[in-house]
Amino acid sequence: MATYVLILHCAAPCRVTVGAWGDVTLAAGVHLYVGSARRAWRARVNRHMQSTKKLRWHIDYLLAVPEMQIASVWLTQENRECPTAQTLGSLPGVTLPGRRIGASDCRCPGHFLRLDSPLPVIEAPLRAWGFAPLADASETTSFSCRRARRSGVHAPW
Repeated sequence: MATYVLILHCAAPCRVTVGAWGDVTLAAGVHLYVGSARRAWRARVNRHMQSTKKLRWHIDYLLAVPEMQIASVWLTQENRECPTAQTLGSLPGVTLPGRRIGASDCRCPGHFLRLDSPLPVIEAPLRAWGFAPLADASETTSFSCRRARRSGVHAPW
C-alpha cells in the first residue's frame, strides 16, 4: 500500500460542496490532502490529475473547482495515511478547513488540511517518514504536476 500527500494550491477563496458532507469555504493558499492506494498508486494519482472524472471521493469535489490545482505529490510505499494526516494536522500553522474531509473511512479529524506556514514546515517531517516528491521517487518515471502546468498554475514556493 502506498500513501501520498497532494500539495494543493487554491488560487482564490472559493466555496465547494463536498458530496453529502456539505459546503466548505476554502481560503486561497496551500492545502494538503493525505490519501492512499492499496494497489496501483500511479493510477490513483493520475486520476486526481484528470480534470474530468466522476466525483467519487471528497478530493474529487475539491479538485473539481478551477481554483484548486495540484502543485506537487509526495509518496511513500508505507501504509501511513492516518498517522501522516494526524501528525501533519498537529504541526504549527496547519489547520482543518472542515472536519472529517477525506476521512470518511477512519476516525481521523480529517485528511484535508490548510497550511498557513511556509511549505518547509511539512517537507522535513515528510522526508523523515520516508516520503519523496514524485519527481525523485524511484518508482516513477516522469510524474509531474501536468494538470497544474497545463492550467498555467505555478506553486507560490
